[in-house]
Amino acid sequence: MTSASRRRRRRRWALALGTLALAWLLAGTGTPGRLEGNPWLRQGLEARPLVIAHGGGLAWAPANTLAALRLAAATGVDVLEFDVQLSADGALVLMHDSTVDRTTDGTGPVIAQTLSTLQGLNAAAHFVGPRGQAHPFEPVPSLEAVLRAFAGSPLRFVIELKNDGEGGAQAARVLAEALRRHHLEDRTIVGSFHRETLEAFRNAGQGRVATSGAPSEVAPLVLLPLLGLAGAAFEPGPVSVLQVPVAAGPLRLAHPRRIAQAQALGLAVQFWTVNDEAAMEALAKDGADGIMTDDVPKLRAVLQEAGFGLPDPWPPRP
Repeated sequence: MTSASRRRRRRRWALALGTLALAWLLAGTGTPGRLEGNPWLRQGLEARPLVIAHGGGLAWAPANTLAALRLAAATGVDVLEFDVQLSADGALVLMHDSTVDRTTDGTGPVIAQTLSTLQGLNAAAHFVGPRGQAHPFEPVPSLEAVLRAFAGSPLRFVIELKNDGEGGAQAARVLAEALRRHHLEDRTIVGSFHRETLEAFRNAGQGRVATSGAPSEVAPLVLLPLLGLAGAAFEPGPVSVLQVPVAAGPLRLAHPRRIAQAQALGLAVQFWTVNDEAAMEALAKDGADGIMTDDVPKLRAVLQEAGFGLPDPWPPRP
């Protein structure tokens, strides 16, 4: 994700958090609710936050590629995070942007191109590694290829649906079916910035997959506890995991009290995208349930220095 993308995302979150009244009015959706018990919550005083590889850890390999995901797994992570977009022929491929221009040697919208065309593009075309190195040709992977590659691993997944409108609803149905077929429903969080896309996924998945929240769902879950309005009768709705930035505008979300308030409601709290060592250390000590990073080796080093255990590499090293 570029710095401009991060700034745009922060502005969207700040706007969402500033429109609490509207978000609260929209909170009732009628879609399936949260899972009973939350396997994404940090357990016990000695537990650590989950290590989540953003885009596969895009500081070290091209984002949203099998190369990045495999490198992250081999380094040692708990969770692989990636984005999916719908192709013209109804398949899901790993891609952050709605067009292929920024990350590949192709041009045009993802949704206007077939799976075979997309797989012929070089997803490493514009990648420059931390030492200035290029990367060999790397095809745009299909969701099916990724799930097949890791279904036999112990790894978990965070998958963001990028499409909206009818494309979002179709992508939601395709993803729900793929997770069911590969028996990955209990190992996955699905998120989207588009509320209607998330609602379509929750319906398609029949409430069997944990979901994060769209901005209009997250706003009341963050702000109502601060106002003392989230007592015993407060219902968080269908959201199981809050995936939020460290700060949204003037509001610091990475605060131990706010993390604890969300966890008291049964909500796991994961932060994106954290590449600063001091921020990583603070989040680990303050009780965050997960830290999403571009730099997996850095996060592992911070956790080790702070006395936490580390996730094992996969496949296991001899």
